[in-house]
Amino acid sequence: MAKERECIFCGKKYEYCPHCSDTSKYPEWMFNFCSEKCHDIYDVVAGFNMGIKTVDDIKKVLKKYSVEDYSIFSKRLQDILNEGAIKKENDIEIRKNNSVSRKKKHNFERRDSIEE
Repeated sequence: MAKERECIFCGKKYEYCPHCSDTSKYPEWMFNFCSEKCHDIYDVVAGFNMGIKTVDDIKKVLKKYSVEDYSIFSKRLQDILNEGAIKKENDIEIRKNNSVSRKKKHNFERRDSIEE
């Protein structure tokens, strides 16, 4: 019997059981997502956040699924998708070619002695 799940992207309830014969023909990503649309959008946005996908990659997926309302995304991503301009925020630079550069920032504090 399929177990009721909740999509980690949109929150929709759906049934899926990775061990049941009636749902075994479905892809493994259904363990977390209710649809290919949710899976693909989540995947490309996560890839963008990791620096391996571009703004153009996101826009292609959103166009594929006719997504025009960006309010489901974070404010930072909404701004990037709406403007596509060069931005610097939280040590992330979006360049004109839509590539992402992350600046490593270490905040180490030197301590000459350790208090006990």
